[in-house]
Amino acid sequence: TPIALTGPAAAIDGGPTVVGTLGNCSGGQTPWGTALSCEENFQEYTPPAPAGNGWDPAVYGTRHYGWVVEVDPFDPASLPRKHTAMGRFRHENVAVRVGAGGTVVAYMGDDKVDSCVYKFVAGRKLSTERSSNLRILESGTLYVADFGNAAWLKLDYASQAKLRDAKKPDGTPMFTSQVDVLADAREAAIALGATPVDRPEDIEINPLDGSVFVALTKNTGHGNFHGQIVRLAEKDDDPAATAFSWDIFAVGGPQSGFSSPDNLIFDGDGNLWMVTDISSSRIGKGIYAFQG
Repeated sequence: TPIALTGPAAAIDGGPTVVGTLGNCSGGQTPWGTALSCEENFQEYTPPAPAGNGWDPAVYGTRHYGWVVEVDPFDPASLPRKHTAMGRFRHENVAVRVGAGGTVVAYMGDDKVDSCVYKFVAGRKLSTERSSNLRILESGTLYVADFGNAAWLKLDYASQAKLRDAKKPDGTPMFTSQVDVLADAREAAIALGATPVDRPEDIEINPLDGSVFVALTKNTGHGNFHGQIVRLAEKDDDPAATAFSWDIFAVGGPQSGFSSPDNLIFDGDGNLWMVTDISSSRIGKGIYAFQG
């Protein structure tokens, strides 16, 4: 399926038209009635590929994957779009909130241990014209969470000296433009001083108070075998704020009866429901025996 790249990195690796979408995980929906799909473990499709699987390394070995894809189910003739302004990483899902004055904010997690939590503040406001809303996610500002300072850091090459000064092991610049920053958002986040957390998967927004819930599935590399759920509240209840407060909402383990939180959802009464993500080979064994 032909898909269009939008935003600052639309021309990357021969864009803006790319072939298909892959590695799709969860996603989300927008207030204007489109569906969002997240390209997650896209790195597993790069060459060398298993023989006979049909993947063309010249096509699928590019940076055309790892984005958020927007599809309009109400217009079968429309071209799906991948929004590069929202960054390229192992996207799990997108949780969209509309703030006062129509500001649109999307929260996202990078499903990998020692990776980060992001939010995208769109440059366009929500309007009554659906045709205008279809372009909301094409431009805006990408931020990454610094939990140590309870602040959102702007992933912006022009204004962040840390990004301009970052070097690869061979001494060459890690980034030379905003395109590079967006195309490798995880490395940019770490270079900027964002907080690597324990495999951020689903993020959902409490419909009653706007607080943001992040499922950190686990990180066995430093002994977090059961994960936790973090709750975040934006300063002054403004989703576009650059400061926030946060706390640990729930910790996995025998004492709480769950392990490895993954997908979350709120019902209409504000109850939080959770799906756990334990490898089938571990269910009912060892430290996961209590989970059944």
